[in-house]
Amino acid sequence: MNQNKSAVIIYNPLAGRGNAVRFAERSRQRLERSGWKVKALLQTEYAGHAEHVLSPKWSTGVALIVVVAGDGTLREVCAGLDPKYGQAVIAFIPMGNANVIARELNIPLDPEKAVTLLTEGVPSPMDVGVLTLNTGERKLFLAMVEIGYGAKIVHLVDDFRRRWLKMLYKISGDLLYAIAGVLALSPKTHIPFSMKVDGREAYSDIKHGVIANTETYATGWSMTPGARSDDGVLDVITRIDCSLLNTIKLLSMAMRKKRLSPPLARYCRARRIDINSEHRICIQMDGDPVPACKEFSVEVSPRYFQILIPEVTSYQ
Repeated sequence: MNQNKSAVIIYNPLAGRGNAVRFAERSRQRLERSGWKVKALLQTEYAGHAEHVLSPKWSTGVALIVVVAGDGTLREVCAGLDPKYGQAVIAFIPMGNANVIARELNIPLDPEKAVTLLTEGVPSPMDVGVLTLNTGERKLFLAMVEIGYGAKIVHLVDDFRRRWLKMLYKISGDLLYAIAGVLALSPKTHIPFSMKVDGREAYSDIKHGVIANTETYATGWSMTPGARSDDGVLDVITRIDCSLLNTIKLLSMAMRKKRLSPPLARYCRARRIDINSEHRICIQMDGDPVPACKEFSVEVSPRYFQILIPEVTSYQ
């Protein structure tokens, strides 16, 4: 790691049921005992704060950015980096619900143990994906983009949380996702789209697809077994048959990190994927809803940043 032993800590005060501030302080103490200078503890104040203000300001001024939060804040910090310049290494103390990136990279889910990586971890390169909408807006993602069934679930849950099932989400988020999962089986969810893979016409009449930078999907499942976030490509699964039986088979295999056999699903790898539909289709990115649209592209940006991982890890 950079010999400039300066760091900044960014934390989401709502993460970990309010415990993020405590682990931000633990992180500061760990670093300072090891001879690091912690220039600031910074609290995120609103959506986009880390991406548009905190990360751009600090990423070229320190050697290490510690993110004490969930995957969403981690993505914001990474989106705010400018890879054209020498930039800080990222350290992640997972305090979210799914913690997809921590699961993917074998970063301890116990924040107490994750704090030890600040001085014992090793930097490892990580690719990111870039979603470009037909408006020209570009969005960075760490794990995946999904079109169709899973995206509809995310949109429904987001709507429920904002309105009449807000209290249920606080009591049991899993139950709310289960309700949305049943509702998303509606035929209206399965809008067909076509796909170009690295500029070549590949598939048409697709009803569901996942374009993944990571193997991990949700809390330890995998829609794309064998995917790696450091190989310079994106892994893709597509389905034409989105019947209830096929979807149950897909989810069952995903829980066991196994692939469906053709023709139930098709798999490929690519650096760029272009999506086109005659109708607006549901999209989700890293578990967050994206406005429905008719066409967009997804591409990989290899080795976009470095993140601290355990020195001995099965991910390598």
